Amino acid sequence: MLAVAMLLLWAPAANAALKNENLLAPIPQGFKAGYTTHNSKEDTAEFVPAAETVNNWSRMITISMFNAGTLEPDLFAGRLVQEWAGACSGSSGQKVKSGLENGYQYSLWLFGCPFNSLTGKPQTMLLKAISGTNSLYSVQFAYNANDTEALDAQALDFLKTVSVCDTRIKARPCPKDISPPKNAADINRQIQQSK
Repeated sequence: MLAVAMLLLWAPAANAALKNENLLAPIPQGFKAGYTTHNSKEDTAEFVPAAETVNNWSRMITISMFNAGTLEPDLFAGRLVQEWAGACSGSSGQKVKSGLENGYQYSLWLFGCPFNSLTGKPQTMLLKAISGTNSLYSVQFAYNANDTEALDAQALDFLKTVSVCDTRIKARPCPKDISPPKNAADINRQIQQSK
């Protein structure tokens, strides 16, 4: 379950609590949990700036874990390109790079929508998809603005911190010292309340 994996990341005893395969996605300070969902096929959590909501946001981080076996990151991103094309006229999606991180295949994509009819604004999203042992992990950083250098840098800096590790596999080690963010207790409480 994604919520469990995220909670383990923020646990005070951090690495002692990590077991098996874990998505490590330290949410930037100033973001709060806005929405979570869990079903047999996926776990998803959305985070927005503290003063915003999932219905009115300037930036949003969406973390999903798909429990339907392994899926190639580029195949997943390609499906998203099609979804964006159906939802936004003139949208684009392109691969920025791909490779291996900590023994896991990943792909980084940039998506753009010139006018999102739901928000009335342009939307840009960077996606990092990671193929885990039994799941696909998707971490998105979206913002309601055209592609801008400052927001791109913020999104890329965040996505660089996202990784997957497995305590059972030496070639996919988990970090030895994970320190919880200052707002971890608040985020954990919000995740628990939204279940």
